[in-house]
Amino acid sequence: MEIPEEVIRLCWKHKVYGKIYIPLPKDSKTEETIRSVLEEMEGIYEDMGTTFVREKTRRKVFSGFTIRKIRERHNIAYETARLVAKRSRERWTFWFNRHEAVIYDALSGKDRFLYLKVRGMFRKRRPLEEIRSLYRGMDIDRLAELARASVDSPTWRKKSA
Repeated sequence: MEIPEEVIRLCWKHKVYGKIYIPLPKDSKTEETIRSVLEEMEGIYEDMGTTFVREKTRRKVFSGFTIRKIRERHNIAYETARLVAKRSRERWTFWFNRHEAVIYDALSGKDRFLYLKVRGMFRKRRPLEEIRSLYRGMDIDRLAELARASVDSPTWRKKSA
């Protein structure tokens, strides 16, 4: 690709040399699809406890988020689906390792199961009374605090809200 002379002179003026990275403009349809895929991943995480990071067979875990399946569900072009699949995995892995792993690792057994249920209810904005009545004697309020922090932590939700 030929770069205009004025752009080259501007780079020299600001001492920008060598290879530089210029990001693609953000396409709202692509970003919207990435958010949608991440929301789907959150739902699977909450319903099944699948982290998409810790499983031994990550390829099998991500099988629901292949380029072909993303294309079919969202009716987008191959290259867009490829970008969506890649970015969704990157963002999920970054978010999980940076924010969620701390909470996830601190819980075990029934607490982890309940935490994921409470998290799902917070994300869907449903009241916690149902869980409180089913699991009397469990510290639902502590799990609710963790779940609220977890639901507020993903960057993809903040951009869409």
